[in-house]
Amino acid sequence: MAHLFDDIFRTLCEKNPHLLIPLINEAFRKNYPITEKIELLSGEHHILSEHGNSLAERITDSAIRIGSKIYHLECQSSLDGTMALRMVEYDFHIALENVEKTS
Repeated sequence: MAHLFDDIFRTLCEKNPHLLIPLINEAFRKNYPITEKIELLSGEHHILSEHGNSLAERITDSAIRIGSKIYHLECQSSLDGTMALRMVEYDFHIALENVEKTS
């Protein structure tokens, strides 16, 4: 059932990303207008498996860029004790994929 909620949330984010702006404004104390340009980032991340002999896939619910800021949102339907660790893991991969060298 949890995958159903993940799929629904991801679909909402993909089909109506502008609806995330009020959520981001509230959660992160921002004031983006509803018409702000949003860039959806890839939700698929590949990592080495536990044994290091194959790639495993991790899929985030939503990663978006507004201006120079990247926001990562997850929809959790049940308590499983791993959400905080998964968020750190996902955010690490999002940061690696979007790093920019500055001089």
